[in-house]
Amino acid sequence: PYIVLESKPDDEISEIRKKYLALSKLHHPDLLLSKGVPKEVIEESKNKMRAINSAWDQVQKLKKSN
Repeated sequence: PYIVLESKPDDEISEIRKKYLALSKLHHPDLLLSKGVPKEVIEESKNKMRAINSAWDQVQKLKKSN
């Protein structure tokens, strides 16, 4: 999950969250749709957002267990 979020396991949760939010803004399908991006790109961004959200959930669980 750290690779998806462009971070490292020893990064603070606050830093990882900033990267998560930045990636979410960059790849969010609704934002891309409002910019008139082609449908194929929107589908790809939906998959990317699933991966980003899943990675964020995993990191939160890992950080809580430490």
